[in-house]
Amino acid sequence: MVDIGGGLRVHEETRCRGCGAGTDCLRYYQGWLGFQAIECKVCGHQEDLNAPVGKTDTFFTQSSCDRCGGTLEKGRTMSWFTQDCLCPDCHGKERELRAKLRAAGQDDAKLEGCGYLPLVE
Repeated sequence: MVDIGGGLRVHEETRCRGCGAGTDCLRYYQGWLGFQAIECKVCGHQEDLNAPVGKTDTFFTQSSCDRCGGTLEKGRTMSWFTQDCLCPDCHGKERELRAKLRAAGQDDAKLEGCGYLPLVE
């Protein structure tokens, strides 16, 4: 943890998503709920810390599976590999894929969040 003044501390791995500048180059704006935004002193990139990231803003509101288009009435889960919202059937197929990867000697944990469906060799 890094002390940024006023008794506030942040994780030292915090970096600007614009240029990669470290914690000492970021300006933090605090609201009554904690940090609200950051601004990079190097490139000027600003980020709202309360904004949804990626597809998380539709995860609980969408009605169909991103993979097959089927209904999500029986449940939903996030893909291990991508940011897709999956129905139970597609989740089961993805679990089978992970089992096949492990059986083929591949480390499926290294593929978490990789952004694609890996091929089993």
